[in-house]
Amino acid sequence: MSSDDDDDNNKPLITISGQRSLVLSGQLSQAIVRDLPQEGVEWQRSYGRSSKIVYLEAKLVPFDDKYLAAEINDMQQLLSRPLLYTFWTDCSDLDTYKTQTRDEVSQWLAKMTSRGISDWFIVHLDNGSDKKSGAVGVINKTKLLPSIKTSSTVLDKLRNDFPLVKSNPDRTVSLLDTTIAGATGKTDSKTQESYQQFMCRLRSLLLSSYSRQLLRYEDFIRTQRESRNQPNWNFFHFFGLQEQLAFAFEMLSLYDEALVQYDELDALFSQFVINSNSGPIPEWLTRLSTNYDIWHGLCLSASVSKSLRRQFFTTTATVDGNDTTTTTTTSTHNKTLIELRNYLFARQSELLLLLNKPWELASRALPFLQNCFNELNILEITMTPGGMACWVFLSALEILHKCERYSDSSQMESYLRHTVGLWSYARNKLAELGTLCGLMPGQTMTSEHLHRVVNLIAGMGDDPRLGEVPPSPQERLKEALSGQESFLKHYMEISELTMGTYKHIGRMRFARLIGKELAELYIKMGKPQKAMSFLLDLEKVYVREKWPHLLNEIRVLLLKCYEMVGDSRRVFKVQCQLAANELIAGDQRLNYCLESERLLKTLQHQPNNNTNTGTNNNHNRHNSDLSMMSSSSSSSAVGPICIAMDELFEVQSMRLLALDGHYTVANRRLELSLELINNFPKDIHCDKVVITLIYEDLSSNMTTTANKHRSTTITGGGCPHMDEIIDVKSRNNLLKATANLKPEVETFHTSISVGVKCNNTGKLLIRRSDSHGFVLQDKEPMVPEYTDAFVATDVLLRPGVNDIRLKYSTKMTGTFQLDQIVLNWDANASIVGTDVRHHHQCFSVITEAPTLKVLQLTTLDGLTSDILCGVEQSIELQLNCGSSSFPARTPLTIRASHGLRLRLETDVTADDLRDEVTFVLPATLEPFQKYEIPLIIKSQLLPQKDDNSVRHELTMSWPALSVNNINNSPVGTNSRSPSVPTIRLVNVQFHLMPPFIVTHRLHTCECRKFVEIIVQCVSKRPIVVSEPRLTVPNDFADNDRLHLIAYVPKNDSCVVHHTQTVHYVWELVGQNPLDRTLVVANKLLFKLQYKLFDDPLAVNWQQFMFDLKFLTNYHTLYTIAANIEPQNGTEFCRAGALCHLNVAISRLQATDDHKSIMYEIVSDQTLWNVCGKTAGVVTIDGPQDKYEVRFDVMPLISGFLPYPTVRLSKYINRNTDSNNVATATAPVVQPPPPPPDQLMNGIGEAKLVAFDVGQVYNWSRATQVHVLPSSGLIVPEVQ
Repeated sequence: MSSDDDDDNNKPLITISGQRSLVLSGQLSQAIVRDLPQEGVEWQRSYGRSSKIVYLEAKLVPFDDKYLAAEINDMQQLLSRPLLYTFWTDCSDLDTYKTQTRDEVSQWLAKMTSRGISDWFIVHLDNGSDKKSGAVGVINKTKLLPSIKTSSTVLDKLRNDFPLVKSNPDRTVSLLDTTIAGATGKTDSKTQESYQQFMCRLRSLLLSSYSRQLLRYEDFIRTQRESRNQPNWNFFHFFGLQEQLAFAFEMLSLYDEALVQYDELDALFSQFVINSNSGPIPEWLTRLSTNYDIWHGLCLSASVSKSLRRQFFTTTATVDGNDTTTTTTTSTHNKTLIELRNYLFARQSELLLLLNKPWELASRALPFLQNCFNELNILEITMTPGGMACWVFLSALEILHKCERYSDSSQMESYLRHTVGLWSYARNKLAELGTLCGLMPGQTMTSEHLHRVVNLIAGMGDDPRLGEVPPSPQERLKEALSGQESFLKHYMEISELTMGTYKHIGRMRFARLIGKELAELYIKMGKPQKAMSFLLDLEKVYVREKWPHLLNEIRVLLLKCYEMVGDSRRVFKVQCQLAANELIAGDQRLNYCLESERLLKTLQHQPNNNTNTGTNNNHNRHNSDLSMMSSSSSSSAVGPICIAMDELFEVQSMRLLALDGHYTVANRRLELSLELINNFPKDIHCDKVVITLIYEDLSSNMTTTANKHRSTTITGGGCPHMDEIIDVKSRNNLLKATANLKPEVETFHTSISVGVKCNNTGKLLIRRSDSHGFVLQDKEPMVPEYTDAFVATDVLLRPGVNDIRLKYSTKMTGTFQLDQIVLNWDANASIVGTDVRHHHQCFSVITEAPTLKVLQLTTLDGLTSDILCGVEQSIELQLNCGSSSFPARTPLTIRASHGLRLRLETDVTADDLRDEVTFVLPATLEPFQKYEIPLIIKSQLLPQKDDNSVRHELTMSWPALSVNNINNSPVGTNSRSPSVPTIRLVNVQFHLMPPFIVTHRLHTCECRKFVEIIVQCVSKRPIVVSEPRLTVPNDFADNDRLHLIAYVPKNDSCVVHHTQTVHYVWELVGQNPLDRTLVVANKLLFKLQYKLFDDPLAVNWQQFMFDLKFLTNYHTLYTIAANIEPQNGTEFCRAGALCHLNVAISRLQATDDHKSIMYEIVSDQTLWNVCGKTAGVVTIDGPQDKYEVRFDVMPLISGFLPYPTVRLSKYINRNTDSNNVATATAPVVQPPPPPPDQLMNGIGEAKLVAFDVGQVYNWSRATQVHVLPSSGLIVPEVQ
């Protein structure tokens, strides 16, 4: 049976009743079958499932009564059964309808009703002409119109005569015969519209019937599945039933739904196999559990799948009376589980490819192969050794070839992630076959192996893809099993393809594991050069990721490779690494160590080969490099062996001894303590242990940098010059490369693995850039060239921790950092360690000039205090030696600035303070040592108006020849010549605070004058003041006429604390107290005794003198008296009412500098409103010496209001001659003056001059008047 016949058998049937020749014998049936699947129909599914667009196919067959029997008796058959029963007629005459057509329709509907069939369809075919004409001619329009009306009448008669037809109007349709219309040469739009309506109605009814049949069949399948635990239940029978449902979905183009059916069958079968492991095995499964010796590979071909289905399921016909039923039976004789699995996976693959999902096919492949292998083990099915491996290899390659035909380049990444597992599985099975058949290196093929190869090839069966290009999987396997050379060719090809695929998708570990297996294979083949590339790659990964057990395995293989090529240098290296590994047994470690020592003694110098033995993607180039390396290993010697120290010795700690603050000077011997762990199982004698130093010249900023870092606290052994040592450019690049980066982590889940992947590992990890990518650069480290280093000789390193003391003598200034450790094991071998900069051990050899510092005072209560002027106090002068040394008995001289005197506190013989002191050092001062010198100082206290500090300076000098300088330092040294003074100087400036400040004020009470002296303490330490005195200087001519009356106790002392003040008051009087004319004294002398309150050195009182200076004339010239009174008739002042401001100006003394004065009222505009004039000019001359004036003022608010201010100024008229001024007995009032602002600015002919302090006295100053609220008004009141 052809595949087309199988497809036709699976299509649903549409039966034709009535006039069958109208459909089956003409072109109408072909048009219906062709056009039915051209348009999709929306399928509204039940149970809340989403709707889908389906495409229907059907087969038109004549009606037969056997189909009616199948509606009742055959529920197990879904395919090749009628889904729609149709009745066709072209009756256009009512008489014919009554005599013939009505009876036919009645009998047909009776059969449908008796079988319970509701899926029927009546089609009236309108041919558009009289059938009795017998010839096809031009259609007469006059005859066409009655025929259309008649046909409509026939349908109406059908609906009226049959209630079933009337109740289902959508199941009757009238169709214009398109064949006759085409014969006449006219196919109008009405004919096409009629045909399209018919096809839409046919699709709708067919889909409705299909939906009901599928629902019934799904319920039937569900019932069959629920009875799977019954003894007579057969999986293959159920398989055939559910597969019909899959075929139905496939016919509807619902490939995903069809795939679900096969997935359910797959899961159900797997569950039966798993359950059989712990329970009884069903009978149908027992037939598959027999041993067999055939293993046909998977073939994803439609013809092979259908052939397998015909072998499993056979179709038979059963006749029961007049009914004939078609049933599907199963036949499992001589069938195997592998063939069942092949068929099931082939059907799944076919549907997946129809869904355009080749990557999902690849993802299902590996679990399918592994699951089938496990099911054979569960069922304890035995096969010929190698048979299962053949089946896996053939099936894997078949799937891979199929996927490659459908793979899309845009989805290659996803595709490769699934196919790489198949390549790896096929590679493993090919290796298994090679071992069984004696085809692996190191094996010899015997007759037994040949017999096994013959059996394996026979079990494969016939090749269904024989002669195809490229070669089929079976042809490739047969060729691989034909001989060892051919086998290795195919095995290497698949291995490289698998490894390359792993690398392409980023699974580097899998690729390297394959490389390890290839390396072992190359070792067996005697090709160690090719094996080394893979082993070195793995060694790098295991070292970086810290897999010590796996690393030992790789190094054992590397040792074997190096021994095979005769590379003694690398043999020594690997032996040392294995001997220092604690995970290896002790006797093996000792053996490796002894072997390395014997090799070192007998080893001649071999070339220090730095040829890269790594690999890259080009293996041919790499193999040539390895060949050159092996050939060069036997050439002449050029240097000793150098190996890395990383795993042989470990630096536990290192620290610089006897180093103060990580600084030192030249020509000094430094010592370094190094704790080194020896991982070897025995003692190692080293000729020399060296730690090299990195030198950096401090250049011109050495002294500045040293001072800056010496004032910085250094913790954790850090280097103060670390920022200068590290390459700034490289550090910035590193920070830019890793800044603001976060790992992009995602999880992946495939059929063979589950894990976490970081997508930006290359950005997060800073790796070395080289031409060979991730391959280890297997080259010997270089012994660094050095001029400065810590060195220890003749060192015995015992297993465990060793304390080594290394020494170094400083020679030049600069910064030195510990760089690299080198252990000279022997003259032929050196162990070079990685850099030790991460220990942050460094020191600086610097030149620093001596410095002075004045230490801040501390009081008895532990608080800091300022240094004060005018009192003796003890300070400490600190000498910082810097990089210089001061021998004992060096004379030092300390000189003070002007106004400052001092003496040594330890000099008890000195009674007075001097400008400078000289003393000798009692002991030698080492570099960077600090020496404190106690001093007693006193500075002159001068009068000042504020609390600003006073700056003084101390200078120390000493002979320059007594200092040991660093003459070889490039910078910072004081090189001397005959023109340079032999005395070295260093100075320090410091500030002294005044203990107190003194200010004075002059106060007036009419004609009486008072002087106020204010003493304010600005020191944090309290002071004691006593005996304040104010006197007239002796050089004043009239000192006998001026007397001072003190209003303070004469001998009472007072303690003044910080921010407190003391006030002293004296009155100036003449000889006659009644005489208002005082003698003017423009200078007075104030004296005060003081001392510190809590200073033990403050035994004697100190005297403070202050000259008070006044103006030349401070006598009272004028007095002002003001009074506010209400208007006449009122008793009190009220807000808003006018009041009178009476001002009386009296002259006490006459002066020659002015004749007139100006008065003006200045008031607060929120309190008072001055009505009328506010100023005037008056000349007070004559016997009365008094002038009175009245102003009208209005209080704006109530309360106690201060008087408006009356201000007097000197009025000097430039153009007025003194002779023209009237000398009346009463004061003369001048015309109103210009505005005061113009007068003050000199605009106009007169000017105003303010009176000096004390010349005008106001009796009414600060006087207030009580203002009552206004009657009936609400105004604010001021209290």
